[in-house]
Amino acid sequence: MAITAVKDYEVNIAAGESASNALSLEDGHRLFAVLLQTDFTEANLAPQFTLDDGANWHFLSKRGEHVKITGVANEVCLVDNPVDMAVFPSYRFLSVSKTDDTTPVNQVAAQKIELICRTI
Repeated sequence: MAITAVKDYEVNIAAGESASNALSLEDGHRLFAVLLQTDFTEANLAPQFTLDDGANWHFLSKRGEHVKITGVANEVCLVDNPVDMAVFPSYRFLSVSKTDDTTPVNQVAAQKIELICRTI
């Protein structure tokens, strides 16, 4: 039995911003969890993807509900309501939004987010 390869990536959300920098995942790697800093401003994380190299970003959704990661500081947080990430090959962006997925939550201070990815 093969062991699934796991890789960590890092993105940052600048102070006063709600969205992280863009990140291109290596071929075959897809996000399944995040690790947040202890002083993370509480909010759900909503992943976004692009099909046109960042010109347009789209939230991932399943049956009209945004896929989200419930952000808990200093814990490994799994992706809720998962979708088949294999259908989103350009998936590479993370933004922070409130639980209702309609209002961005700006960070008080810059935040580092560790993305935990695995091969599919």
